[in-house]
Order: sequence, then structure tokens, then C-alpha cells
Amino acid sequence: LGAWSGVSASSLIVPVDTHVLKVSQSLGLTKRKTADWKTAVEITDGLRRFCAEDPVRYDFSLCRVGMTAVRKMK
Repeated sequence: LGAWSGVSASSLIVPVDTHVLKVSQSLGLTKRKTADWKTAVEITDGLRRFCAEDPVRYDFSLCRVGMTAVRKMK
């Protein structure tokens, strides 16, 4: 959202929950099994290939796709 003027978007780390983890595994952004700090850094590094200036810009998309897929599976 750009609310923090003193923090560069390129230095942010993607927050990882169950949904982001599952989609990131499917996309090959991580092979890790736990939603921990190392996983968050690995996913963020993978997303930097698409947008080095703001890799976290994909956070909502990853989460939303994961949430939608979970609902369809029930």
C-alpha cells in the first residue's frame, strides 16, 4: 500500500500462511514444508525474479488463490 515512506518495498518479506505456502509449493517457489522465516525468505527470493523492486506485491494473489482452492476442495 506504500504507507511506510521509510521502508523500501524491495526489503519486505512475504508473510507466509497455509494458503501462501501451498500455492508457493505448487509454483515451485519453495520445497519447504513449514511456514517459517526461511520459507518466507525463499518465497520472497523467488518472487524477486518477477519484480525485484516489490516482490511482496504478489502476496494477496498467492493468498487468494490458495483460499479459493481450499474452498473448492471441500
